[in-house]
Amino acid sequence: VFHFKHSVSGRAPTAENTEKHPWLPSDATLHWQARRRNKEDPTLEYYVSAFQDHHQAFVENLATQKETKNAFAGFLSLFNNKSGVERAKISSANPTNVVNSCGEKFQKGRNKPVAVTTEDDVLHLSNSELPTFGNILNPSDSEKFIQFLTVPYIRIPLILDFFANGDPGRLSALKTKSLQLIVDAALFEPGHWKPADYTAVITEVPVIDRDKLQSLLATAHGTLFNEIAKSPDVLTSSVIKILERALDMDVGKYTKKTSSG
Repeated sequence: VFHFKHSVSGRAPTAENTEKHPWLPSDATLHWQARRRNKEDPTLEYYVSAFQDHHQAFVENLATQKETKNAFAGFLSLFNNKSGVERAKISSANPTNVVNSCGEKFQKGRNKPVAVTTEDDVLHLSNSELPTFGNILNPSDSEKFIQFLTVPYIRIPLILDFFANGDPGRLSALKTKSLQLIVDAALFEPGHWKPADYTAVITEVPVIDRDKLQSLLATAHGTLFNEIAKSPDVLTSSVIKILERALDMDVGKYTKKTSSG
């Protein structure tokens, strides 16, 4: 339950590391204790801790409320009682997260975060706000890449085509660890789920209600499987072209036996 809450709450995706050392698997080990509720109340309660006893804030304590509409309100609050900012922390492919964590302006000092949810938001970003991943991507390519992240339903073929075509330097940018994490999340995160018998369709363009839009563009088996099932040609051709480019970029290794002269 501890790790389940930790993964879905979005409030603290990673415990704050005050000593600036990388967390190890052993730090995630759960430690169980029985403690008194307080000095006046001798009632014992289970206390579970991990990450060096770092406090984890998950959800509001709805048990203290006198009236609740639903017996499962405490459980449902894991998913419903969160702002967009809190939920955004879960995804490494969220454009707001990418800009505010990788943009040169935000890395140099404390600046007011910017919200990036649409293509228009990306167009209003300055060059210093666009993440170039160590000047590997130029501002134009960075702008395109961030725009792809604003459309989760179709971002997989767009991102693969981005690295398969155009400037070969784009493929070299994947040597950057931060960009690797973003692309990995964009490709393999399943996205919003909907049942296979969901019949609602888009009746207006654009869809103003973002929650409604997310439910309409959700998939039953994840975005990657959805692309494989409905449009595999773009995926396979892009992956093959990326592999071919990677092989062309391999300069080989010098050995006396295979070298002339």
